[in-house]
Amino acid sequence: WMYHADLFGLIIGKLYKIPVIWNIRCSNMELSFSTKVVVKLCSLLSKLPEAVIVNSNSGKEYHEKIGYSPKKLEIIQNGFDIGKFRPNESAKLLISKELKIRVDSILIGMIARFDPMKDHKNFLEAFSLISKKYDNVYGILAGDGIDNKNQELNNIINKLNIGDKIYMLGRREDVNILLSGIDILSSSSSYGEGFSNAIGEAMACEIPCVVTDVGDSALIVGETGIVVPPRNYELLAEGLLKMIELGEKRKELGIMARKRVINNWSIDKIVKKYENLYESICAE
Repeated sequence: WMYHADLFGLIIGKLYKIPVIWNIRCSNMELSFSTKVVVKLCSLLSKLPEAVIVNSNSGKEYHEKIGYSPKKLEIIQNGFDIGKFRPNESAKLLISKELKIRVDSILIGMIARFDPMKDHKNFLEAFSLISKKYDNVYGILAGDGIDNKNQELNNIINKLNIGDKIYMLGRREDVNILLSGIDILSSSSSYGEGFSNAIGEAMACEIPCVVTDVGDSALIVGETGIVVPPRNYELLAEGLLKMIELGEKRKELGIMARKRVINNWSIDKIVKKYENLYESICAE
């Protein structure tokens, strides 16, 4: 839809002589044939918009590779509301009460819609290895399509025999509370990520992350988290186990993570970058 919107916007902009800026939020997506045609058209026409904003280094590199004009590409990463996404000492108790589990349990969260690129299977297979070593660890999944009606996920969970350790909470309006209530965030994406909101929001809540090296995920966590290759559940499990075994040192990583978000991607800093770009275009 993003590429289709860019193409449609360009047509309207040129008809009415309105400045047009494209915005790309992904890297190497797996696309249908029709969308591939639209992407090819966009790459051929990418000199025409005033700018093409990409939210990640990986997105910029990928779109340059497929023919987008390098001179038009501008990196402006996602911004995070550090007032909304912040540590909350009561969140763990709230989540534990809701799920009826011990408050001293270790909660590993994955906040992502149901989509092949998010690779929930990889996370669940990794979690099954962890659950064999730790009895007090639970997996907390949330996002569109992530609920008990999802038969594909139920089949995987039942096959791995981890049904008593996984909670699928569906779409949540209190993601800031949910993130503050977990101990570790996992991002197991296999392709297509640009600049992950879930990772940045968790870090803003002082939650350390274990992520796959997809899109800009490694850049986001820096030295505050653990990065593993995609599509390898054994290495993902190894990374999560390392994070669990850090114990209280996870809090130090969490504090570093929030500082990293504040210093680089607070919403005020990102808004200023957009304003500067808009002003420069209007001044031409």
